[in-house]
Amino acid sequence: MRKSTRRALAYSFFIPIIFVLGFLATPPRSQQGGGEKRSALKANIYTLQTMLENYAIQHQGVYPKSLQALEQAAQKEGYWLPFRNPYANEMDSMILFSSDTLEKMNWNDRPEWEGFAIYTPESVKNASIKHYCLYGIEKDGRFLRDRGDILYLHNDGKCISPQNEP
Repeated sequence: MRKSTRRALAYSFFIPIIFVLGFLATPPRSQQGGGEKRSALKANIYTLQTMLENYAIQHQGVYPKSLQALEQAAQKEGYWLPFRNPYANEMDSMILFSSDTLEKMNWNDRPEWEGFAIYTPESVKNASIKHYCLYGIEKDGRFLRDRGDILYLHNDGKCISPQNEP
């Protein structure tokens, strides 16, 4: 047998072994942690933040008091980007809360909010909205986490971290 034939046979023997080892090392989809849904939820939150910043640019640094105000202005000006809830496959899943409400909520009872983006506008003494925080709710109603910490987006670093989340 020629050297080149032996070498080809040796390689053809190792290729299936490498394929099988790679297959065995990959966890089943059910154990991968829903990475696609988490990534889509993060993208939704970043999209919402972009729309909020566009709104503030057009309104002298003031953010909307409601998500409806944001949607109306953004649609009128052409920067509204609808998004889909990756957990429920519904459009525009957003919730508006004040930070005190968010802080006091019992998060053990909120699995129906999977995939929602939460907007918490902050005003001082009922003045214009100058600060906000955005959160995401992932599987089983838990806050979206990144590297173990609750992921939140903001414009000034004054977000609360809900203490009573499971």
